[in-house]
Amino acid sequence: MTDSLFTLENAVDAVSGRFVGPFCSTPVSGVSIDTRSLNPGDLFVALPGEKSDGHAYLSAAFAAGAAGALVDLAKWELLPLKIREAGHCILVENPLNSLQDLARWYLDKFPSVLKIAITGSNGKTTTKELLASVLENHRPTYASAGNFNSEIGLPLSVFGLTKEHLFGVFEFGTNRRGEISLLSSILKPNIALVTNVGSAHIGMFGSREAIADEKGDIFSSFDSLSRGLMQENEAFARRMMAGKRGNFSYFGPGSTPGVEAVEDRGLEGSIIRFNGHNIHLHLPGEHNILNACAAISAARLCGADDAAIHRGIEAVKPSFGRSELIPGEVSVFQDCYNSNPESLKAGLAVIRNCGWTQGRRIGVFGSMKELGELEKKLHEESGRICAQSGFDAWFFLGAEARYAYSAYTAAGGPSGFWSAEETKLKADLLEYVHPGDLVYLKGARSMGLERIAASLQEGSGRRQVC
Repeated sequence: MTDSLFTLENAVDAVSGRFVGPFCSTPVSGVSIDTRSLNPGDLFVALPGEKSDGHAYLSAAFAAGAAGALVDLAKWELLPLKIREAGHCILVENPLNSLQDLARWYLDKFPSVLKIAITGSNGKTTTKELLASVLENHRPTYASAGNFNSEIGLPLSVFGLTKEHLFGVFEFGTNRRGEISLLSSILKPNIALVTNVGSAHIGMFGSREAIADEKGDIFSSFDSLSRGLMQENEAFARRMMAGKRGNFSYFGPGSTPGVEAVEDRGLEGSIIRFNGHNIHLHLPGEHNILNACAAISAARLCGADDAAIHRGIEAVKPSFGRSELIPGEVSVFQDCYNSNPESLKAGLAVIRNCGWTQGRRIGVFGSMKELGELEKKLHEESGRICAQSGFDAWFFLGAEARYAYSAYTAAGGPSGFWSAEETKLKADLLEYVHPGDLVYLKGARSMGLERIAASLQEGSGRRQVC
């Protein structure tokens, strides 16, 4: 049986809510916003969504064994009687704000846990995974799952902390102004790092300066003992530090203590010479060398020794959609977890440095998202980058990618193809590729370019059978 995190009575006090029914000390073993993944003993938080409202699932939550639920006071009287009597409810003004308040209260139970927060336009999840791997080889460590990094995801993730942990590693994401400041007020990190400031979500902010201001808010809850880390060549470093308390330093091959040299080995990853020993970083690309240096710098602030750093960095392998090589008759380099001009350049640099000689290099560029008024400009920039890549052909997918295709052809890119429809593009690509080719997939996560990878593997299999 899962140990309880707190009781309903604790939750009422933490969120200043009003309990419906006889007051009780029912134990709570987790917190959930989704009845499909809710476990018996969880506290269900009824959040409104774009397509559905959690209040419509209260009966399902209690049927699944929820210990209680956080419910919007204004919606309570409108609920059918059978729902209001289905289980223990805590009435609050705003369930999301109360979830965040509950997370703050819960974190206060662990004053000895050193909390590390990571944000950045690119590389934050990879850096989190690298740092967590190192710290897990050092002392008991908790790391937030996946990319639980939003105003909902972060507070949900903190309930994974237990009294056994000495370190907690968390990720901060943002797609609106003020979100990083909010997340900082919840976590109050002891150590925080910014991987980089790029153009991801620039449509929400309007400029890279505004993105830097938002990312810099990861330091907004610092006290005089807090430690901040930024990339050694970060153009906005001073802007992000301005007016912040704490102590700041840099990471990178020239700044991370103990890093003596780095050797990029293309798709095989890199070798990092660290305090006289070679560490094999299995994640390819210069950008991942920077991510590894960020993790090493943060780990050293946490007291990790060389052995833990060595084992932790080497243990991390490419994950889905992040610089992931899928070998085959037609090999696929799947780099489609997110997309912007900076990450496109980084992915192309990996392939350029690997010296691919087996066959042709073919790119598939899927539309980028959340670019706002800069949508056309950044797609055109990406098209020109593709034209200068030295690839044999590029396939462009999606309505927005038409801008990239136009810029690609205008810049003299060879063999360019565009389609708004995935089915048409896949058919053309399968007809074009030959055994020995390398296909690079780059696009926004919502474009689902992994489906193209699956089609290429299936197509390769059919050719092998023939």
